[in-house]
Amino acid sequence: MRDDLAEQSVLSCCYQSPLALERAAAILTGTDFANPDHERLWDVLTGLRAEGKPTDAFAVQVALKGHQRLMSVHLQVTVLAVLPDTVEYHAATVHGLARRRDVVRQAIRMRQKAEDLEQDPQSLVAETVNELTRMRDLGAPDIETRTLGELMHTPDEPYDWVIPGLLERMDRLVITGEEGLGKACSCGSSRSWAPQGSTRSRRSRWSRSGRTSSTSRTRSGT
Repeated sequence: MRDDLAEQSVLSCCYQSPLALERAAAILTGTDFANPDHERLWDVLTGLRAEGKPTDAFAVQVALKGHQRLMSVHLQVTVLAVLPDTVEYHAATVHGLARRRDVVRQAIRMRQKAEDLEQDPQSLVAETVNELTRMRDLGAPDIETRTLGELMHTPDEPYDWVIPGLLERMDRLVITGEEGLGKACSCGSSRSWAPQGSTRSRRSRWSRSGRTSSTSRTRSGT
Protein backbone atom coordinates (compact mmCIF):
# COMPACT_ATOMS: atom_id res chain seq x y z
CA MET A 1 0.00 0.00 0.00
CA ARG A 2 2.26 2.73 -1.33
CA ASP A 3 2.55 5.26 -4.15
CA ASP A 4 6.15 5.84 -5.21
CA LEU A 5 5.12 8.41 -7.81
CA ALA A 6 3.28 10.51 -5.20
CA GLU A 7 6.32 10.36 -2.91
CA GLN A 8 8.62 11.40 -5.75
CA SER A 9 6.20 14.20 -6.66
CA VAL A 10 6.35 15.59 -3.13
CA LEU A 11 10.15 15.64 -3.21
CA SER A 12 10.22 17.20 -6.68
CA CYS A 13 7.87 19.99 -5.59
CA CYS A 14 10.01 20.66 -2.54
CA TYR A 15 13.19 20.83 -4.65
CA GLN A 16 11.59 23.55 -6.75
CA SER A 17 10.08 25.72 -4.04
CA PRO A 18 10.83 26.42 -0.35
CA LEU A 19 7.15 27.29 0.07
CA ALA A 20 6.19 23.86 -1.24
CA LEU A 21 8.52 22.29 1.33
CA GLU A 22 6.88 24.33 4.08
CA ARG A 23 3.42 23.20 2.98
CA ALA A 24 4.46 19.58 2.72
CA ALA A 25 6.12 19.67 6.15
CA ALA A 26 2.78 20.78 7.63
CA ILE A 27 1.26 17.50 6.40
CA LEU A 28 4.04 14.92 6.36
CA THR A 29 6.71 13.41 8.55
CA GLY A 30 9.58 11.26 7.35
CA THR A 31 7.91 8.06 8.50
CA ASP A 32 4.99 8.72 6.12
CA PHE A 33 7.19 7.69 3.20
CA ALA A 34 6.93 3.99 2.40
CA ASN A 35 10.15 4.02 0.37
CA PRO A 36 13.14 4.25 2.75
CA ASP A 37 15.20 6.13 0.15
CA HIS A 38 12.47 8.74 -0.21
CA GLU A 39 12.37 9.07 3.56
CA ARG A 40 16.13 9.71 3.64
CA LEU A 41 15.83 12.37 0.92
CA TRP A 42 13.05 13.98 2.92
CA ASP A 43 15.26 13.97 6.00
CA VAL A 44 18.01 15.67 3.99
CA LEU A 45 15.55 18.33 2.81
CA THR A 46 14.17 19.07 6.25
CA GLY A 47 17.68 19.05 7.71
CA LEU A 48 18.83 21.69 5.20
CA ARG A 49 15.71 23.72 5.93
CA ALA A 50 16.34 23.58 9.69
CA GLU A 51 19.87 24.86 9.13
CA GLY A 52 18.64 27.74 7.00
CA LYS A 53 20.37 26.39 3.88
CA PRO A 54 19.01 26.17 0.32
CA THR A 55 16.80 23.17 -0.37
CA ASP A 56 16.99 23.02 -4.17
CA ALA A 57 18.05 19.92 -6.09
CA PHE A 58 21.71 20.97 -6.28
CA ALA A 59 21.89 21.58 -2.51
CA VAL A 60 20.43 18.12 -1.87
CA GLN A 61 22.92 16.57 -4.30
CA VAL A 62 25.81 18.18 -2.45
CA ALA A 63 24.40 16.99 0.90
CA LEU A 64 24.24 13.40 -0.36
CA LYS A 65 28.05 13.40 -0.66
CA GLY A 66 28.11 10.97 -3.55
CA HIS A 67 25.94 8.26 -1.95
CA GLN A 68 25.41 6.06 -5.01
CA ARG A 69 21.94 4.61 -4.35
CA LEU A 70 20.47 7.85 -3.02
CA MET A 71 21.99 9.79 -5.92
CA SER A 72 20.19 7.47 -8.34
CA VAL A 73 16.85 8.03 -6.57
CA HIS A 74 17.57 11.76 -6.35
CA LEU A 75 18.12 12.00 -10.11
CA GLN A 76 14.81 10.23 -10.75
CA VAL A 77 13.11 12.91 -8.66
CA THR A 78 14.82 15.82 -10.41
CA VAL A 79 13.59 14.80 -13.90
CA LEU A 80 9.98 14.41 -12.74
CA ALA A 81 7.70 17.00 -14.33
CA VAL A 82 5.44 18.25 -11.54
CA LEU A 83 4.22 21.69 -10.49
CA PRO A 84 5.07 22.94 -6.97
CA ASP A 85 1.46 24.11 -6.50
CA THR A 86 0.36 20.45 -6.42
CA VAL A 87 2.49 19.59 -3.40
CA GLU A 88 -0.40 19.52 -0.91
CA TYR A 89 -2.34 17.06 -3.08
CA HIS A 90 0.63 14.66 -3.32
CA ALA A 91 1.51 15.11 0.35
CA ALA A 92 -2.06 14.30 1.37
CA THR A 93 -1.90 11.14 -0.76
CA VAL A 94 1.32 10.01 0.90
CA HIS A 95 0.02 10.84 4.37
CA GLY A 96 -3.28 9.02 3.75
CA LEU A 97 -1.54 5.85 2.60
CA ALA A 98 0.73 5.99 5.65
CA ARG A 99 -2.30 6.13 7.92
CA ARG A 100 -3.83 3.16 6.12
CA ARG A 101 -0.66 1.15 6.65
CA ASP A 102 -0.79 2.07 10.32
CA VAL A 103 -4.36 0.81 10.57
CA VAL A 104 -3.46 -2.48 8.89
CA ARG A 105 -0.46 -3.00 11.20
CA GLN A 106 -2.55 -2.19 14.24
CA ALA A 107 -5.34 -4.54 13.12
CA ILE A 108 -2.85 -7.40 12.66
CA ARG A 109 -1.28 -6.74 16.06
CA MET A 110 -4.64 -6.58 17.85
CA ARG A 111 -5.83 -9.75 16.12
CA GLN A 112 -2.75 -11.56 17.37
CA LYS A 113 -3.46 -10.33 20.88
CA ALA A 114 -7.14 -11.29 20.61
CA GLU A 115 -6.19 -14.85 19.76
CA ASP A 116 -4.27 -15.05 23.01
CA LEU A 117 -6.92 -16.28 25.44
CA GLU A 118 -4.90 -15.04 28.42
CA GLN A 119 -5.46 -11.43 27.35
CA ASP A 120 -8.17 -9.54 29.23
CA PRO A 121 -10.89 -8.58 26.69
CA GLN A 122 -11.69 -5.23 28.30
CA SER A 123 -8.04 -4.22 28.41
CA LEU A 124 -7.68 -5.28 24.80
CA VAL A 125 -10.64 -3.14 23.73
CA ALA A 126 -9.36 -0.13 25.68
CA GLU A 127 -5.91 -0.48 24.13
CA THR A 128 -7.41 -0.71 20.65
CA VAL A 129 -9.53 2.40 21.15
CA ASN A 130 -6.57 4.38 22.50
CA GLU A 131 -4.32 3.37 19.63
CA LEU A 132 -6.92 4.12 16.96
CA THR A 133 -7.60 7.49 18.57
CA ARG A 134 -3.89 8.27 18.44
CA MET A 135 -3.76 7.40 14.76
CA ARG A 136 -6.87 9.48 14.09
CA ASP A 137 -5.32 12.54 15.69
CA LEU A 138 -1.90 12.04 14.12
CA GLY A 139 -1.27 14.86 11.70
CA ALA A 140 -4.42 16.72 12.70
CA PRO A 141 -3.94 20.51 12.49
CA ASP A 142 -3.24 22.32 15.73
CA ILE A 143 -6.09 24.55 16.88
CA GLU A 144 -5.23 27.64 18.83
CA THR A 145 -7.41 27.97 21.90
CA ARG A 146 -7.84 30.69 24.50
CA THR A 147 -9.08 30.63 28.04
CA LEU A 148 -12.22 32.52 29.00
CA GLY A 149 -10.11 35.08 30.84
CA GLU A 150 -7.97 35.69 27.76
CA LEU A 151 -11.09 36.06 25.64
CA MET A 152 -12.66 38.55 28.06
CA HIS A 153 -9.49 40.68 28.10
CA THR A 154 -9.19 40.76 24.32
CA PRO A 155 -10.09 44.29 23.17
CA ASP A 156 -12.98 44.59 20.74
CA GLU A 157 -12.28 45.58 17.18
CA PRO A 158 -13.14 49.22 16.42
CA TYR A 159 -16.72 49.80 15.32
CA ASP A 160 -17.39 50.64 11.70
CA TRP A 161 -20.23 53.09 12.28
CA VAL A 162 -22.65 54.17 9.61
CA ILE A 163 -24.60 56.21 12.15
CA PRO A 164 -22.25 56.64 15.14
CA GLY A 165 -23.54 55.08 18.30
CA LEU A 166 -26.63 53.71 16.57
CA LEU A 167 -25.97 51.65 13.44
CA GLU A 168 -22.81 49.74 12.54
CA ARG A 169 -22.01 48.62 9.02
CA MET A 170 -23.58 45.22 8.20
CA ASP A 171 -26.02 45.62 11.12
CA ARG A 172 -29.78 45.59 10.67
CA LEU A 173 -32.15 48.16 12.11
CA VAL A 174 -35.83 47.18 12.25
CA ILE A 175 -38.34 50.04 12.39
CA THR A 176 -41.75 49.07 13.77
CA GLY A 177 -44.92 50.99 14.51
CA GLU A 178 -48.53 51.41 13.59
CA GLU A 179 -49.59 52.35 10.11
CA GLY A 180 -49.21 56.03 9.32
CA LEU A 181 -46.40 56.82 11.76
CA GLY A 182 -43.98 57.62 8.95
CA LYS A 183 -41.80 54.49 8.84
CA ALA A 184 -41.33 54.75 5.09
CA CYS A 185 -40.42 58.45 5.33
CA SER A 186 -37.93 57.72 8.10
CA CYS A 187 -36.23 55.06 6.00
CA GLY A 188 -36.10 57.37 3.04
CA SER A 189 -34.50 60.17 5.02
CA SER A 190 -32.00 57.89 6.81
CA ARG A 191 -29.41 58.55 4.11
CA SER A 192 -29.04 62.10 5.36
CA TRP A 193 -28.53 61.04 8.99
CA ALA A 194 -25.09 59.46 8.68
CA PRO A 195 -22.94 62.40 7.55
CA GLN A 196 -24.31 65.11 9.82
CA GLY A 197 -24.83 65.86 13.49
CA SER A 198 -24.04 63.87 16.62
CA THR A 199 -25.56 60.64 17.81
CA ARG A 200 -27.74 62.56 20.27
CA SER A 201 -29.10 64.86 17.58
CA ARG A 202 -29.86 61.92 15.32
CA ARG A 203 -31.75 60.18 18.07
CA SER A 204 -33.59 63.39 18.88
CA ARG A 205 -34.57 63.80 15.23
CA TRP A 206 -35.75 60.18 15.28
CA SER A 207 -37.93 60.87 18.34
CA ARG A 208 -39.33 64.14 16.96
CA SER A 209 -40.20 62.42 13.70
CA GLY A 210 -42.12 59.74 15.56
CA ARG A 211 -44.01 62.27 17.70
CA THR A 212 -44.87 64.43 14.71
CA SER A 213 -46.23 61.51 12.76
CA SER A 214 -48.24 60.39 15.75
CA THR A 215 -49.63 63.91 16.27
CA SER A 216 -50.56 64.27 12.64
CA ARG A 217 -52.45 61.02 12.75
CA THR A 218 -54.30 62.07 15.85
CA ARG A 219 -55.37 65.34 14.27
CA SER A 220 -56.47 63.66 11.07
CA GLY A 221 -58.43 61.17 13.13
CA THR A 222 -60.29 63.88 14.99
